[in-house]
Amino acid sequence: MTSSEPARVIVGDLPVPDDDFISPSSYQTARLCEFHEVGADGRPARHRTVQTIRALRDGVTTHRYSFDLSQARVDSIRGGTPGDPYRVKGSLWAVELTLPKPLRRFEEHTLEYVTTFRGDGPVEPYFRRAAHRRVENAAIKVTFHPEMLPARVWWAQWADYREPHDHLIERAEVAVDPAHSVSHQVAVLERAVAGFVWEFEAWQPSTTR
Repeated sequence: MTSSEPARVIVGDLPVPDDDFISPSSYQTARLCEFHEVGADGRPARHRTVQTIRALRDGVTTHRYSFDLSQARVDSIRGGTPGDPYRVKGSLWAVELTLPKPLRRFEEHTLEYVTTFRGDGPVEPYFRRAAHRRVENAAIKVTFHPEMLPARVWWAQWADYREPHDHLIERAEVAVDPAHSVSHQVAVLERAVAGFVWEFEAWQPSTTR
């Protein structure tokens, strides 16, 4: 399915992981900004996430940050003191961040992560964000190197981020701005996978796998 305008509210039916390893229900994401940079070689170069969490009860003291160690490493974390990383499953790792002080109910706190991607292995031309729990006020921005601009870019939704169900279900073409970037904001992202997919040369996204 292809739409003319990117969706502003995205609520899907993304299945919960078998191990149910998702963010604790003691808080939710009130704001999320993803800043993704693509280098001159067409590979992801750097990524910055700014996330504001809102406590749903008194006494929230930690935030869990998970990442795929086979694809990236976390270079910087602000807004919390990280513990030792631990393996969750396969290449998925996590770190528990201790907040500067316990949050009261409805109190908010902002964290920031800077991630650098590894330079080996194949790379698919997309950046996507999966949300099992509700994420409010989400913004995704992808900036391309001026020497490696895409021919076409789409805002897209996937059925899942896990094989074999990680196929596109919807997309809308967007224009690259004068700063070589594309961006989109959604009011709600819940039980869904969304982001940008692009084409440099012959690669073409398909809504069927």
